[in-house]
Amino acid sequence: MKKILILLFLSAFLSDNLALYAKKKAKEEEYVLDLTESVQSAESIEDEAEYKAIAPMDKEPELQVFKIRVSPPQPHVKPPRDKKIDEKKTEEEKKKEKEEEEEEKKEIDDIKKGNLSDKTREKLAATAIKWYKQNVKTADINGRKVTIYNDCSNFIRAVYWSVIKRDLFYDAQATGGVNRNNTDLTSGVRILHSYCNKKLRFSKAKAKVGDMIFFSNTYDRNRNKKTDDPNVHIAIVTSLGSDGTVYFIHANAGGQIKEGKLNLKEPSNNKKNIYLKRKYSWEKVKRVMSGELTSGFGGF
Repeated sequence: MKKILILLFLSAFLSDNLALYAKKKAKEEEYVLDLTESVQSAESIEDEAEYKAIAPMDKEPELQVFKIRVSPPQPHVKPPRDKKIDEKKTEEEKKKEKEEEEEEKKEIDDIKKGNLSDKTREKLAATAIKWYKQNVKTADINGRKVTIYNDCSNFIRAVYWSVIKRDLFYDAQATGGVNRNNTDLTSGVRILHSYCNKKLRFSKAKAKVGDMIFFSNTYDRNRNKKTDDPNVHIAIVTSLGSDGTVYFIHANAGGQIKEGKLNLKEPSNNKKNIYLKRKYSWEKVKRVMSGELTSGFGGF
């Protein structure tokens, strides 16, 4: 009798535990399935972006009119100060905090005037490098989540928004930096190029850290099988070498955020430049270097 009771107890115990295990396993499998599908979707998007960015092709996709919807930047409000924490701070800590606040206020005022300090420029470069290393896919721009890894102009726009809280597309339109009735609005790169030319600063040879770099003829944008496509790619300057080499980060390089370099003094030197032009089957020229494709530098 005791043996029967023990067997019944063990049977019930095992049955309950097996049921719990089955439920747990089902949840785990469901989670893994969702994760796998998510990863597969992301890989599919990246492969498609990579194909569009670097694969040789005789026929480009239909040219779309570049449409943007931008809103005025929302004011950045600091959270209220905690009086209890303030009371515990030493005079030295309070003095240091006040100096930092004054420095931040001056930096904000300079940004409003269109001047960027070296510190702000370094922040722009550091943000671009950080996103490259972390393989960031999306970023916030004025409260909206925007894809940046496969969009060179939105990548630049997001970096600037992250650091100085200015939407360059909005600024370009609000200040008259672009003309609505011509080709300025056919691409994000052209919007930024026009903005730099008309309202900010543009130089064909001189670069500063945090500047935008404009490249021409990186691909056949107008699909006429000729190298006549100005300002079709953009990057951000992260550092400057003593030999004139400009180091940069750019997006939509094979559907990714990547680092690169260029040297205007030695534009065809493959040790100081990178290959940046898409190769087409109809082209007779060899691969072209970044220094040969650079049209200029722009920024605040």
